[in-house]
Amino acid sequence: MRGRFSRKRYLRDLAVQRARRLVELSWKMHSEDEELARRYNLLAMALLKRVRAKVPRDLKRKFCRKCGTPLIPGRTARVRLVQRRFPHVVITCLYCGKVYRIPYLREKKARKSA
Repeated sequence: MRGRFSRKRYLRDLAVQRARRLVELSWKMHSEDEELARRYNLLAMALLKRVRAKVPRDLKRKFCRKCGTPLIPGRTARVRLVQRRFPHVVITCLYCGKVYRIPYLREKKARKSA
C-alpha cells in the first residue's frame, strides 16, 4: 500500500515541476509567438488535471486560467491595488477580460506584527 501512495506523490511532484517549466517557457515565448505561449499554459493545466495536482499559488498568478495567456503586467494584464472593502490586488486579463482578485490584508497584518 505504501508504495502506491508514494508513487502518486512522486507523479504529482513531477507534474508540478513540468508545469512550472511550461509556464516559464510561455513567459519567454510570449513576445515571439503568442499562440505557442498559450498552448504551453494550457498543456500545464491539462498535465496538472491529469494527475489531480493542485495548481501552486505562484503558478495561478502567472497565467489566465480562462484563455491561457501569460499574465505579464503592462502587456497582457492590468494590475491595480484596490482599498475598498478589503485591500486586494486586481489582475485583469487584457485578452479575455477575466478578473482575479487577490487579498493582501493578511500580508499587511503580518508585516505590522513583525
